[in-house]
Amino acid sequence: MLAATARPPRTRTALALALLANTLVCLGEILLGWQANSLAVVVDAVHNGGDELALLCLWLACAEGERAGRLRVFANLLNTVGILLVALTIAGFALERFAASPPVVAELTLAAGLAAALGNAAVALALREAARHDRSVRLAYLHNVGDVALCLSTAGAGVAMLLTGYVWVDAALALGVAALLVGGAWRELPRLLPGGGGRARGQITSSSSLT
Repeated sequence: MLAATARPPRTRTALALALLANTLVCLGEILLGWQANSLAVVVDAVHNGGDELALLCLWLACAEGERAGRLRVFANLLNTVGILLVALTIAGFALERFAASPPVVAELTLAAGLAAALGNAAVALALREAARHDRSVRLAYLHNVGDVALCLSTAGAGVAMLLTGYVWVDAALALGVAALLVGGAWRELPRLLPGGGGRARGQITSSSSLT
């Protein structure tokens, strides 16, 4: 992997554009997920929030000095612990919804999934050129390509609810994504703790490890 100080200005610009696009995705999913009463959309917003901090860590890696390295380690730890706690909370809500299924606006769930897929495609597009020259950026790029498929699955849940009327599909998808986030965060956590391995101290933790 290239050293953090060796990243060219174009990489910094690409990461800034990716951060902007990902911020819009997060805000849009939170807004639509709340209006639709869709846990599947909200949990994907949490997932994209983790991507936001991972992209920020990569952007910080472009700065020089030891202080930036300490900030990256702290941000990675905060990111992992935060995702773990939020995902566990959402999983609890999802399990409750199997017992008493509240109404979900399937049309908004479908719209949110499609919009988030387009937003993640924009993030990947912003990173594509820089990904050819930087391994960490390439991991983030590949992760966001995978996120497009994940968002399309949210849209698919909206279609399934429209066709069948089964609102438990939303809770099932939310539970599945939450399980993936918990599993990834749990695997990553030991590496970020003192004595847990050198990767967190010497390299940026890619968001791809959380999915």
